[in-house]
Amino acid sequence: MSERRRGAVGARLLPALVLLARPADALRPLAGVVSPVRLRWASASTREVNSADELTQVIDASRDRLAVLRFGSSSCRACAASAPRYNRIASRRRGVDFYEVDTSLASHCGVESTPTAVLYADGKQVDQVGCSLSRWQDFETALAAAECELECLLSAADADAIAEFDV
Repeated sequence: MSERRRGAVGARLLPALVLLARPADALRPLAGVVSPVRLRWASASTREVNSADELTQVIDASRDRLAVLRFGSSSCRACAASAPRYNRIASRRRGVDFYEVDTSLASHCGVESTPTAVLYADGKQVDQVGCSLSRWQDFETALAAAECELECLLSAADADAIAEFDV
């Protein structure tokens, strides 16, 4: 009976072992499956900005929400390395809009290197910080500070609105 069990376990592991033993070219992506690298690492929680008009709309929309614009390039290794973390943080922060911006638009925001994140709140640039893996802690600190600043701005605006209706 123990022989049967060993045989059954081996049979279950066999497909995984065969997959590992296949040559690398046999593991090509399936037709119709898009690699995240081709999408410049955009995820369901990030949106792409490809034109100056779109960039202006995003900045204008940041009046009541924090907007994080990540400038990166598909040929940049640091951008590729930090993309999964950026997408993970974007999926976890619901009150913040995250964008992937084409590097051809970097001059509009004063970005000189990639990967760089530019944070907008209340229609104004709050911070600009590198978001490579080596500077990730700086990025998270800037993001938390920008969220606090926006919260203060919104609560001050709420207090002003309430004061107007006090008689």
